Amino acid sequence: MKNACLWILMLATSFLSTRAMLLACHDSQTAAEKEALLRLPIESPENQFRFDATAAADDAASWQRFRAQNGEWTILLDPASGSPRQAVGPPIAIRSFDAISAANVEAAARRFLSDNAATFAIDPSTLTFRRANRVQGKWYVSFRQQYQGLEVLFAEVELRMRDDAKVFAFRIDGYPGIVLDSEARIPIEEAARTALEGL
Repeated sequence: MKNACLWILMLATSFLSTRAMLLACHDSQTAAEKEALLRLPIESPENQFRFDATAAADDAASWQRFRAQNGEWTILLDPASGSPRQAVGPPIAIRSFDAISAANVEAAARRFLSDNAATFAIDPSTLTFRRANRVQGKWYVSFRQQYQGLEVLFAEVELRMRDDAKVFAFRIDGYPGIVLDSEARIPIEEAARTALEGL
């Protein structure tokens, strides 16, 4: 009798352990499935080709022309600057370029930006080349915006290009029409001392 009870206890423990493992596995799979269903903001249907209310009407028209010329691009506009925060779509051939290499990647990127400067609301002459990385046949190119020789905080332009000189995604975090006095009004020593006072 004692052995029978021990056997039943062991069987029950094994069953509960197996059930717990199965439930854990199920919960993990459910979480993974849910995670797989999550989309980036740009992939949400309600965000596709969204124009913020603050974007000017002529800016919206320019993006409509961009899509008419280049296909069904998905574009999210920055509510403050009206520039494309995220954009992805059918590859666009860069004018006068057939292939991308380390020697011409900056020039190709600048050509694309210059050809679309009005639509992107960015002045390519204010951009300084930062880096270009090639990963599995795709180029990741980055620029920083400057104003009167000073780097504009959080202002960055990124392009995604293929080896065959076609752009398939970009992000323009730029600020057009900057007008401010960049001349320092206080000595740098005083500025540093003032900055440290509140620490």
